Amino acid sequence: MSKLVKNYINYTDLEKSMITKESQKAIEEKWQKKWEIEQIFEPQIDSKKEKFFITVPYPYGNSALHIGHGRTNTTADLIARYNRLKGKNVLFPMGYHVSGSPVLAISDSLLRGDKKQIEITREAISDYVKDKKSQDELIEKFKEPREIAKFFSSTIKDSFKSIGLSIDWRRDFTTGDEIYNKFIEWQYKKLDEKGILVQGKYPILYSPEDKNAVGEDDIKDGDIDKVSLQEMSCILFKLKDENKYLPATTLRPDALFGTTNMWVNPNIEHAELKVEGKIWIIAKKAIIKINHQYENVEILGDFDIKNILGKSVITPLIEREVPIASAFFIDENHGTGIVYSSPAGAPHDFMALFEAKKDGRIGMDVNVINTVETIDKKGRKIEYIGSCPAEDKIKKFKVESSNDLEKLENAKQELYKEEHYGGKLNDNAGEFSGIPIKFAKEKVKEKLLEKNLGLIFYETSRRAVTRSGGDVIVANLEGQWFLDYTKKETKDKAFELLNEMEYNPQRMRDTQKGYLDWVSMRPCARRRGIGTPLPFDREWIIEPLSDSTIYQMFYVIVHIIKREKISPEKLEPLLFDYIFLGNGNITLISEEIGLDEKIIKEMRNEIQYWKSFDFRYTNPPHLSNHLSFLIYHYALIFEKEYWPKSITVGGLMIKDGAKISKSKGNGLPLVRVKDKYGSDLYRLYVCLASNYDVEMDFRDEDIFQLEKKFDKWKELLFSSLDKPIKKYSEFSKVNKWLISKFYSRVKEYFELFDKLRMREAYVAILYEFLNDMNYHERRTSFDETLQVIRFLAKDYILLMTPVVPHICEELFEKGKFGKYASTEQFSFEGEKHIDKSLEDIESIVENVISEISRQRDSKNEIFSKISIIQAKTQRFALFDTLKKLLSESKDIKKIFSVLNESYPEDKKFISKFVPKTLGGGLNEYLSKKEERKLLESIIPFLEKEYSVKVEIIDADSIETNFGSIMPGKVGINLS
Repeated sequence: MSKLVKNYINYTDLEKSMITKESQKAIEEKWQKKWEIEQIFEPQIDSKKEKFFITVPYPYGNSALHIGHGRTNTTADLIARYNRLKGKNVLFPMGYHVSGSPVLAISDSLLRGDKKQIEITREAISDYVKDKKSQDELIEKFKEPREIAKFFSSTIKDSFKSIGLSIDWRRDFTTGDEIYNKFIEWQYKKLDEKGILVQGKYPILYSPEDKNAVGEDDIKDGDIDKVSLQEMSCILFKLKDENKYLPATTLRPDALFGTTNMWVNPNIEHAELKVEGKIWIIAKKAIIKINHQYENVEILGDFDIKNILGKSVITPLIEREVPIASAFFIDENHGTGIVYSSPAGAPHDFMALFEAKKDGRIGMDVNVINTVETIDKKGRKIEYIGSCPAEDKIKKFKVESSNDLEKLENAKQELYKEEHYGGKLNDNAGEFSGIPIKFAKEKVKEKLLEKNLGLIFYETSRRAVTRSGGDVIVANLEGQWFLDYTKKETKDKAFELLNEMEYNPQRMRDTQKGYLDWVSMRPCARRRGIGTPLPFDREWIIEPLSDSTIYQMFYVIVHIIKREKISPEKLEPLLFDYIFLGNGNITLISEEIGLDEKIIKEMRNEIQYWKSFDFRYTNPPHLSNHLSFLIYHYALIFEKEYWPKSITVGGLMIKDGAKISKSKGNGLPLVRVKDKYGSDLYRLYVCLASNYDVEMDFRDEDIFQLEKKFDKWKELLFSSLDKPIKKYSEFSKVNKWLISKFYSRVKEYFELFDKLRMREAYVAILYEFLNDMNYHERRTSFDETLQVIRFLAKDYILLMTPVVPHICEELFEKGKFGKYASTEQFSFEGEKHIDKSLEDIESIVENVISEISRQRDSKNEIFSKISIIQAKTQRFALFDTLKKLLSESKDIKKIFSVLNESYPEDKKFISKFVPKTLGGGLNEYLSKKEERKLLESIIPFLEKEYSVKVEIIDADSIETNFGSIMPGKVGINLS
């Protein structure tokens, strides 16, 4: 318990119980029930109030939420509650995302009897279903994917309620609801009208197991470790004297001219197949990729790769004969499982060749072939040591074997960078001689395609599997549906919206612009999954990111659809055209769909009032997909007045230095927060642990340290509410100082929060004002400090409400300030009590105490006397002259001239001190007589605080170097 509370004799038993974890939990549950019963977060249209519509990405309903999700949603709730505090009409809705394949992956695994998935699922439901028999029954139900979505959507709601989110729950829905499906169908009809919905053939990420295109949400760890398409060249090396080819995939076709040999792995299975009229020999694992990327593929049978070891292939374009050798590092899952070696410019290849010669797997007469000539930034030719550039880098980075992976990678990156910026092909490249490396790749690729000696091959940027464990490959599928974002007018529209929108932090705007520019053909439908059937081709289901772009607009009307029990059949496109776009005649629409005109009008009014969201709070993984599609679709479908106003990208959370993800299972379930920490403490920690836009590392030791400060704050506030309220005029100067400090910090709080610097805002009014109160108690008494807090209590409670709403509601009720702190508007009347002169004068005392404590701690010696040295009379006169000069002009030459002439012995002080006053002026200071009177008044306090004798010395009476001593800043000597 804090020192303050220990000294407070009249602290009641009830108030003591308020600071326990159990009573805190009871308070949280009490106010959550009250909010829900009285529906205080369900805003109505109010034309007299400024509206504030805030949204976050709705969570996916395939598992319980963890504390990482809590950070995003708690931060959004802070912002929602802050805007209520400022008197705005706030709408904060929530839905549940269930579309796509993640729930299917769980369901499929359960159907297969996957023991690991059964245990993961059991753990996920254990907070809600306790006994094993009931768990088994529920897991059995989960074999139907919609049951998974239904169950976890309800747990999401419980989790969010448990941490006090101020959500309008009338407006919730899932993306699997039929009413929502009708809205998405309307969206797609609008996109089709805009000409961006197309059907064709284009490379996509694909799951052969599910026979589906896949996106980020379908791939294991796809949210935190992105997977993309990688275009490669597939170069055909013809077997000497045979009509068969070894196809090797590469990102560097320009390295072809340095080929010394082919590598094949005799430990993996291979096959022969005919591709577009040519017989290929490839790793068996690559067949599925070949089948999904090329037409006219015929599998001829297995092939024993050992039969061609020692034979030769012909290098295309330059007709060089090179041997085939064995290598066991070949990955059958990458490319075709066949690799060509070009060691002169590739450190990995150089080491592989060196080791193969050593092992006798290749002849000693196979030598590297230099194909690149490189110059440095000054135009000088780089002379590499050894047989080739790769050998030079291997020596530089002290690579000893192929197992030195990090050293090899560093060597490769340095060499590739040099060659890219300063390299050009030499005479060994034949007709390509003289072409700079940065252009050679495309030139060589074009020539290979032209001569039918190569093809385009697509690979995933990393090895990836679906959530159910199936491989993810790249496929070229006929009949696939796409959203075509490539047209200039489409991109221009999206850039226009982005440019008109506020984007936080500002540095992310260019990142978002890059993603808008990068996105081209997005697969938007798949054959399997929960979601909305494509209205033009109902065998396809709209993919889960494409159905989550403008859903914020559905929040605005869904509560009416639910309240009126409007059937999906009545949600025709002409209804959405009217309520969202203002198109059509309301009377004719009412008659055609059989819906009361009054209800249609109500929906239209909601749209016209709330429009689009004013604030979107989201995370970095959404920039490349959800946010890009959101911007495109809003820009294409809606008029400007309905365009989103701002997007804010917050940082993710890690736990004890490791990333949190559903698949890793290292996230504390959000529903357990109320028991382990308490919801208010968790919210406070989320706010104070880091700025919103950086990664937060959640650590238990930090949150429990914060608990001590939070307990102290609660104790002070509860204690103060038993005090009678005094009038401002009845307070002493030092008490008015504390009042002034509070309202100065209040002003700072609003300035910081308006700039989304929430952490600093609460540091100001919690940490820093706790220090102010502690100082004030030392200066006066515990009782006086409580009296001041009582005077400030209502405003202080309201400022803390956004971050710790439950305890603030309890305090608000105890203080009889009103019904709900959560809906009370802050009054700025208290700012009239800001008195900077009081603060400046008290800072004299603060500086005295601070300097005494600093010297005591640094010397670590026992002392019996404190000498306070007051500045010389002349320096007070200097300050008076400076004050007068600053009031007349900020002309530094004039000020220096007058001061140096009047106070020549103080020139050094003048040169250092005066420039600091040109911006903010001089702090308030007292005359020498008044300052001494103030210092004399605190002698009893100092003598009691430090148990020593205190004296005041006039610098005029002693010989001392008084360089830094000035009005308002005395010298201190401990002896």
